[in-house]
Amino acid sequence: MPTLRPVFLGVLVFPLLGGCLGGDFPSMASPPEPAAVNPQGPQQFMLKFKDGRDEQAVRASLPQLSQLAGLELAYVRPMSGQAHVLRFPAAATLVQVEQGLRALQTMPEVDYVELDHRMKRP
Repeated sequence: MPTLRPVFLGVLVFPLLGGCLGGDFPSMASPPEPAAVNPQGPQQFMLKFKDGRDEQAVRASLPQLSQLAGLELAYVRPMSGQAHVLRFPAAATLVQVEQGLRALQTMPEVDYVELDHRMKRP
């Protein structure tokens, strides 16, 4: 049993030393940065209503949301925390997507609207 103790300590200590000595370990202190947004193709975004609407209610709101955004929106999926993922059409330009997001943010019943993109660690 005494031979397992050094091996066990090595398993615990060497990864920690690697981080202290400049090893290639991601820093937990820095927040993830958003990956570059693809200016072409469908742009997904997260939308949350202040009243916590369910999927059925958000789907029923799609015509109104599409009209306000100026583009046909599609429902993708529900998220945790009563938020939802929607998508702009594939033909939408980055300018159209930004304008649509700003328009949706003006709705008093919307809690937040944010592009849904992958986060990467620096």
